[in-house]
Amino acid sequence: MAPAHIWPSLTFGVELEFICVYKEDAFVKLAQYLRFGSKVDRNKVRHVEPGHAIWYKLNEAGIEAGGWGNDEVPAVDPYSSWSVFCDDLELTGTEQDCVPGYLEDPLELSSPVFNLGDEESFQQIERVLQVLASMEDDFDCMFVSNISCGLHVHIGCGKGTVIPLPVAKRVFQLTTAHEHNFDALHAASRILAPVNSKDFYTISPYIPLSFFHRNGRLGSGNYNVFDWLQSIEESRSNGDLSRFFQLDWGGETFNGHWATVNFDNLFLSEESEFVPRTIEFRQHVGTLDFAEISRYVHLIGNVFNYCYQADDDHFFELLVKATDTKFTVEHLMHAVSGPAHNYASITRKISQSRCEVDSAHFAVSRYPLCPLDALKDQNSREVRANHNSRSMNEIRAHKLETGLYGLNQSPRALRVHPDAISEMIVKAAGSLLASTPDVRFDELSSQARAIAFGKLARMYRDLGSRSK
Repeated sequence: MAPAHIWPSLTFGVELEFICVYKEDAFVKLAQYLRFGSKVDRNKVRHVEPGHAIWYKLNEAGIEAGGWGNDEVPAVDPYSSWSVFCDDLELTGTEQDCVPGYLEDPLELSSPVFNLGDEESFQQIERVLQVLASMEDDFDCMFVSNISCGLHVHIGCGKGTVIPLPVAKRVFQLTTAHEHNFDALHAASRILAPVNSKDFYTISPYIPLSFFHRNGRLGSGNYNVFDWLQSIEESRSNGDLSRFFQLDWGGETFNGHWATVNFDNLFLSEESEFVPRTIEFRQHVGTLDFAEISRYVHLIGNVFNYCYQADDDHFFELLVKATDTKFTVEHLMHAVSGPAHNYASITRKISQSRCEVDSAHFAVSRYPLCPLDALKDQNSREVRANHNSRSMNEIRAHKLETGLYGLNQSPRALRVHPDAISEMIVKAAGSLLASTPDVRFDELSSQARAIAFGKLARMYRDLGSRSK
């Protein structure tokens, strides 16, 4: 059951991570227009930071931006305008070899809160990307989004409003059950299969949900994906969701900000001046391609719409489909978005065709390549390799074969008719109501669903035992 319309209160924001590669004096001619401390002589400025230049060019284009400058610049609510920040990113070694004598600054552009149903929101994102493209034409610089960068998407219900707990739990359950299919949407470098502490020689801030399930509350016993879904359903608050990710493991301390899907922002901290109250999707590799950004945001929005609108029978049916290896990411996208949104194949075509065009252009039209052209060519090669379907599928196959997804290694899928699931929930609710007649309806429904997940976990465990 794909959603019929957009959940009217859905809002979103994006964080674009990229690296500016530039000559030291690339932006000096902007010095006369920029804000500096009172002791700075603009005529003697020999270096303007890229973030400062971007901040100026965005405002010049009529796009309000903050987050850069000095103490004389008034503080801006980070969710009311675009913000430019420093980040922790880097060129690969082969990319660095292309641009001797150039500097690199890692940056993040964070958007204001947008309405998901407002097409002008996406037009503004496109305008921001056009500003970056025009800066590449006007200055000796290039904006690179590579393997170290990410595209983060925040989804919420408007500033100051918390996503309803039942919807948040469903998003957590859907992304947990279908982690193997969501992995298929992403570049190879963003599909992690951590098994032991040796796999964390480099900590990546997009650790899969399955890792937290296997090493958190329930541990690594004889549990399967339905046990994980039951544990999520038993959560009674956003704080409970946040605690899934509070983990000390392998000498490291983790929280939701290390996960592919981050629920920590829902847990309202009294110490935070600005709490976004969003669910953040952190797995997508960095990109400055507008079509790719737009399609991914709409996809995540459709996931929320589905989790908000689907009835229990259809939602449970989709979760059970996760056990069927023939149920692919295309089927999942069809279920949550409808037939017009074949995001997986479209995104792969965008990423691969863009790289092929760029590589062919620079290989044929310019030789020898100037440094920035050589960097663009090398970056395109590495992006294309990162989206190689064989590499992506090998990692997913490893996670499946080793049980990291919480799925049986047997290809046999769990077959449960939706009517049977509905009967499980109704019977559980009846038993609970008989024993605790004063229970609230929302608590009754959630407890009944948790019992149903427990039964599915036992059925799936038995199926795995019979397959051995």
